[in-house]
Amino acid sequence: MAIPPETARSGWRDVGGILLHAFWILLLLSLVSYHASDIYIMQSPPNQPALNLIGPVGAWLAFGVLMGLGVVGYLAPLAIGVYACFLHLKKQGWVWPKLVWLILLFMALLCLVELRPEFWQPAVRRLNIVGPGGVLGVLLGPRGLFKLMGTAGTAILAGAVLLASLVLLFEVQLLLVFRLA
Repeated sequence: MAIPPETARSGWRDVGGILLHAFWILLLLSLVSYHASDIYIMQSPPNQPALNLIGPVGAWLAFGVLMGLGVVGYLAPLAIGVYACFLHLKKQGWVWPKLVWLILLFMALLCLVELRPEFWQPAVRRLNIVGPGGVLGVLLGPRGLFKLMGTAGTAILAGAVLLASLVLLFEVQLLLVFRLA
């Protein structure tokens, strides 16, 4: 059976995968060496030179990820690395649905960390961020779904989306998993 030309594997997937591997490594180093004092809107004057291992670019990159995603941002390098592996390993078919499932997985995690903000307070204070889910988590959780569904409804929905995303992302057949258990 021939592979349709629009889904056939090309060298562009491998190039994209290589670039994403480089990016997730840079992002990981940026996040683990993040100092809020490297950013001039957090401290004036900022550290000179920047303490971030990737320099000022890494400091701003980590700042953007942590402000947007909060503590969940520390999982961003892992997600990018996983997607890069999908680009390399998926022999045929579309890869973009995997990206959709990764995004939904992150949205579910943002809601879940916003359910228990007190647990994350030490990290929130240390990182000097809006909340455990960052700006997106606050908009999605307390200012969005919590008002529409309450915390219990949001927890159920986020848990279901998290599980469904993992199943579809890694193409797990739940019946086989339960048979093996």
